Amino acid sequence: MGAGDLLCVLWPGRPPATIFCAMPEKRYTKSNLPEKICAACGRPFAWRKKWARDWDNVKTCSERCKGDLRAKNRAG
Repeated sequence: MGAGDLLCVLWPGRPPATIFCAMPEKRYTKSNLPEKICAACGRPFAWRKKWARDWDNVKTCSERCKGDLRAKNRAG
C-alpha cells in the first residue's frame, strides 16, 4: 500500500453496500524525521510538531541554545 492509496473499510453493523474510504495521513516515525544541527551547541536535533510552520527558520535545539547564540552574536 503506497502513501497515496485509498484505505477502504466495510463498516460492521451498516448496510452491506456501505463502504468508507479515506486517504491515510503521512505518518512520521522517529527514524525518518528531518534533522538539523544546532547552530549554538553543534548537536543534532529532530523536527517537532510545534516547529511545523517555522522549520526553515529554526536554528537552535532549545531556548537555552537560542540565548547562548544571541549572546555570542552580541559579543562579536
